[in-house]
Amino acid sequence: MGLSTKYHEDENFRLNVKKLIALAFLPVPNVIADFYQIAGEFDDDSDDLLNYFEKPWIVAHQPKGRGRPKRQVPETRSLSDDSSSSTIRKATPTADNVPMLSASAYKRG
Repeated sequence: MGLSTKYHEDENFRLNVKKLIALAFLPVPNVIADFYQIAGEFDDDSDDLLNYFEKPWIVAHQPKGRGRPKRQVPETRSLSDDSSSSTIRKATPTADNVPMLSASAYKRG
């Protein structure tokens, strides 16, 4: 199915495309993290569309001289209370820790 057909027939796809377009109206510091959050909502067959947005609008606008961001291990913090201890992984996407990936890599859990 072509993207035009998918746009007209798939309501979720259409909504996600509109979210990508709406990134233009966000404050600049929020764009990268929000792009990757939205990208995680696309089906696996949307890689070409995501790359179309990602290469010129996300990767190209990162600070010069830094190159493509490298994958980093998320920071781990321990929280404890009187009864138990637990560990929380902090994995907020930023320009420094989010590489270009396929749509399937954006999927949660």
